[in-house]
Amino acid sequence: MKALIIGKNIMFKQIVKNVFKENDSLSFEENIEMALENENLLKYDFIGACIDYKNRGGDIGDEGDLLELFSYVKEMNKENIFFIVSNKYSAKLEKKILNYEKAEYTSRLDIPDIVEMRLEKLLEYHKNRVLVVKDIVYDLDNNTVNKGGKNIELTKNQMVILQIFMENPNKIVPRKYIIDRIWDCDIEKTNTLNVEMCRLRKKLGEGKTYFVNVKGIGYKFYEK
Repeated sequence: MKALIIGKNIMFKQIVKNVFKENDSLSFEENIEMALENENLLKYDFIGACIDYKNRGGDIGDEGDLLELFSYVKEMNKENIFFIVSNKYSAKLEKKILNYEKAEYTSRLDIPDIVEMRLEKLLEYHKNRVLVVKDIVYDLDNNTVNKGGKNIELTKNQMVILQIFMENPNKIVPRKYIIDRIWDCDIEKTNTLNVEMCRLRKKLGEGKTYFVNVKGIGYKFYEK
């Protein structure tokens, strides 16, 4: 896992080092501004931040700026895990960060054991996530798709589409749900989705029927 840690708090940095494994890649930035300048910002799987309200000189920046950074990264890479620690409770932070599917917030920086436990649970819950349907294996953590023992190169949108179907085998998935999940807008994207579906079908192989059109609704992905 590639992780970016934002903040100067020494104790938080040590907690992170204790929890992550040797084969994980850790990068550190002192504040939000420096994080935004990090050329690998969109390549991180995990972004953690520590806001030290008691030490203005060590603070990472405005809460709003941090949330904007998270929002930007999530928009570009929907698979990120977010973790915020502070030493003062913020209802704004809690409300916003918990809107993300894979996120955790704690204001108990004063109790390192709690921070470490929350971080461990967050990572444990989201690690080693592998979807298997028919002969397709989708490793969500490494963003790889394998079919019949061979890797399949998919675009970012195609990966999201495939994940949606593999998480909902044998269920009808409405077009609108897919469009909202990928583009998150009101713009008509039906034709674009049709193109993506056509290309995805070809990459998965035309010899087998994976997707079936459900007229007027969407698609169904057959597990058997």
